[in-house]
Amino acid sequence: MIRTCILGLLLAAAFTAGCERPDDELAANPSLVDPDRDHPESAPAVTSVRPTSTARRPPMTGARKDVASIASPLGPQALARTDTPAGPQAEGLPGSSGLVVNEPERAPGFTLLTVLKERRAFLLDEAGNRVHVWHDAAARSWESTLLLPDGDLLVVGAIPGNRRRGVPDADRYLERISWQGAQRWRQKIAAHDQIVQRPDGRVSVLSYTLRDDPDVHREARVRDDVILVLDTDGNEIERHSVHDAVTASDMEVLPQGARPTASGAGWVNLYNSRSLDWGTVADDPAALNRTDCVLVAMANQKRVGVIDTSAGRLIWSWGRDEIDVPGSARFLPNGNVLVFDNGTSSNRSRVLEVEPASGEIVWTYESDGGRIFFSASRGMGQRLGNGNTLITSTDQGEALEVTPDGRTVWRFLTLANRMNKRKPVAAAWRYDADRVLPLLEKFGPDEPAAMDDEAADDETNEDDYDDEEDEV
Repeated sequence: MIRTCILGLLLAAAFTAGCERPDDELAANPSLVDPDRDHPESAPAVTSVRPTSTARRPPMTGARKDVASIASPLGPQALARTDTPAGPQAEGLPGSSGLVVNEPERAPGFTLLTVLKERRAFLLDEAGNRVHVWHDAAARSWESTLLLPDGDLLVVGAIPGNRRRGVPDADRYLERISWQGAQRWRQKIAAHDQIVQRPDGRVSVLSYTLRDDPDVHREARVRDDVILVLDTDGNEIERHSVHDAVTASDMEVLPQGARPTASGAGWVNLYNSRSLDWGTVADDPAALNRTDCVLVAMANQKRVGVIDTSAGRLIWSWGRDEIDVPGSARFLPNGNVLVFDNGTSSNRSRVLEVEPASGEIVWTYESDGGRIFFSASRGMGQRLGNGNTLITSTDQGEALEVTPDGRTVWRFLTLANRMNKRKPVAAAWRYDADRVLPLLEKFGPDEPAAMDDEAADDETNEDDYDDEEDEV
C-alpha cells in the first residue's frame, strides 16, 4: 500500500513538471505563447485575466524607480495608479504590466496608448499614470486615435460583426468623441489603420474602396487604398488613390492573388497600406517631405513610397529586397524616413531610419539586451524631440522608448493572460506637455475609480483580429 502511494505521488509530480513551461523557455520561444505569430495580418487573441492573488500578479517589491510624474493641475493624488514597480527589476516579471522601465533619459510628455481590441485609449503621464481614458464598449475595435487640441478624440474603429475573423469594410467607421466620451459625429466610411493631422489642421485617414482594373485581374476587383483628407467635422475635402499614383509611376508592382468571397466575386488586396504621413516643408519644391506629399507604407508591395498629390503620382519608393513587410513609415525632420519593418519571414522586427536619396539605412533598432522584438502586424515608430524613438510593438502589447544607441529608457506593457500573452497595442503616440496640461486643467484628470483595469468588460471579446475582409 505504501509503495503504491509513493508511486502515485512520483507519477503526479512527473506529470506536473511535464505540463509546466518555465518562464525562460516562454521568453526564448514566443511561439509557445502566441500561436498567431506567423499570421502577418492578425494581432493575437488575448484573454483578460484579473489577478486575485499575489500568486498571479507579483507583489510590489519596492518603490518605483525615478517616477517623476508631470504635475497634474489637481495634484498627484488625483492621478490613477499603475500597479507595477518601474525599473529593470520589474521588466522580467511574467505577470508584470503597466510601466516597467522608466529612466531619466526618457523624453517628456504624455503618451496616448490605443489598445486595439479594448476599444480604449489611455492618456499616460511619464510615470505611466493613466490620467484619462476614452472607451466605447459597443465597438469591436479601435485601430487608431488622434487627440485634437480641444481634447476631442478622433477614432478609426469598427462595429461588432458576426464573423469570428475579418472586419468587413461596411463595419468600419471614423468618429469624433469628446473628452467626456460623448459622440459628436460618426462617418460610415471604410477607414482603417491610421489617422493623422496635417500641418494645415485638416485630418487624413486611409480608406478602402473596390474598383475594376483588368490590367491587374480580369475578374476580381482591386481593393484600392484611398487617402482621404477631411475637416475635423468629418467632411471630405479631397481624396487620392494609391493605385492611380502607383500606376502613373514606374514602380514595379508585385502581383497579388485574388481572394474568394461568398458571393463569388473575388478581390485583390494589391497594396494593403498600413500608414500615412504628410510632409511639413512648404518652401522647397524639391523636398520629398513637402506639404503636398504623403508617405505611405504598402505592406503587400514590401515598399514605402511618397505620393505627390499635386501630380497624382508616386515619386519615390524604397524597400524591395531591403525590408520584409513595412508596418508604418514616418517623415523625420531631417528629411529621412523612419520605417517599422515587421519582419514576418524572420520573426524579427526592426525600426529603420533611411536616407531617401541614397537608400542607405543610417540607424537601426532590433532589440535591447537580447529580448525578442517582433510584431507580425502593425507596429509604429515616432522620433521624439530629444532624439529618442518611441516604438509600438503591437503584437507584444507594449510601447517602448529607446535612445539612439538602442537602450530602453521607458517601457509600458498591457495586461497579460495566464500564458503571458498581452493585449495588442494599435498605436502609442507621445504628445508634448503643453498640448495636454491645458486639457487636464480644463477638464481635470479622471478619478482613480475610472481607471479600472482595462480588462474590465472584455472577457467575451476574444475573437481573432484580422483586418483583412473576406466578404464584400
